Amino acid sequence: MGRDRLGGVGANHRPGRWGGQSYTDKPAAHLSSSEHIKLGCPGETVETFVNGGICYPGGAVTQLSLAQARLAQGDVDLVTIDLGANDFLNAQADILACGEEFACVFAILSEIAADVGAVIDSLQAVDPDVQIVAMNYYNPNLATSIGFFPGIPGQQAPDPAFAITSNLISTLGNDLLEAQFASRGVLVADVELEFSGEDFDDGDGDGVPNNVEVICMWTSMCPLSPLAAPNIHANDDGYDRISDAFEREIANSE
Repeated sequence: MGRDRLGGVGANHRPGRWGGQSYTDKPAAHLSSSEHIKLGCPGETVETFVNGGICYPGGAVTQLSLAQARLAQGDVDLVTIDLGANDFLNAQADILACGEEFACVFAILSEIAADVGAVIDSLQAVDPDVQIVAMNYYNPNLATSIGFFPGIPGQQAPDPAFAITSNLISTLGNDLLEAQFASRGVLVADVELEFSGEDFDDGDGDGVPNNVEVICMWTSMCPLSPLAAPNIHANDDGYDRISDAFEREIANSE
């Protein structure tokens, strides 16, 4: 009997996505395990992962408790971690309120990264030898560089300065997460690199940085119609690229 895999979920809220197809499906299909267990939940934070509240009721039934129970059986090959992105987004107002006080920004992001690290500690306490691959994150706010339907009431004009500021914050958050992962022997699927996160060059000369073009191609942040609100989640192509980042990291570890 093959060993099992614990994975996440593609959280774009479309019917069939939660519990159906997700970015963990491609790497799972290339392993010889007998079961692919998805414990991801759209909109999850570290708090809901640990205590319940979105997809799991809490108490004795949380994502963390279910993952620990499965790990305790001792036959899990691989765990993928996608945790912290919503915490960073939820903290955005507090981060912006820091202004230019780097210590304030650093403290907020460090606390979130440490909370993710504590979740990994809880998993490794049950099965110290299980392989864990976590991910860093793309920055959906890069799309503010071109705005959302400027001139239409309630929509946003282009704000390249905010796109750059948000990317500095995103890069720092990823660096802090990666430090937590490295200290625990957790591998990192480099989604930030996959999405050209720090590439502000304008390769095709159209006035739009390469990383902004990628966000528009692989997420729902740049809808063509003002009737469709921007959405931070990856589209199908984006989920494929996230899968690719995981697959490469898993292959490199073999």
